[in-house]
Amino acid sequence: MVAITVVLAGVLVVYLQTINVDNGVRPETIGVRLERTDEGNWTMRIVQGETTLSGIVVQITNPSTGSVVVGGSLTAISPYYSLRDNSLPGHLNAGDVVLFNQTANFVQEGYTVSLIKGGGTLVAPTVLR
Repeated sequence: MVAITVVLAGVLVVYLQTINVDNGVRPETIGVRLERTDEGNWTMRIVQGETTLSGIVVQITNPSTGSVVVGGSLTAISPYYSLRDNSLPGHLNAGDVVLFNQTANFVQEGYTVSLIKGGGTLVAPTVLR
């Protein structure tokens, strides 16, 4: 009887060590396609993934200096970028588009753009070409 208890306790310990306890948090990434428009602006089309809009930050970086020249909430009104939430309201997901306006000198060819949320990267730095 004691041997069965010891074996069951050992099985329970191994089982508990294999349970993935992540508090429901999973790394988020968003698949995008970045294209230049006829007007010289850029569109970032969301093609894969989904997350709530809350807390998403846009960063545009000058690669020659490494400094962030534009940074702010994706949902904020900005002369440099705007969001078209074309599908599920309040979420960034396939079908949505972020427009980057090159009329301001802070959005230029060769700069990188990334989307960040909660300290994690949704869209890795992508070069505006």
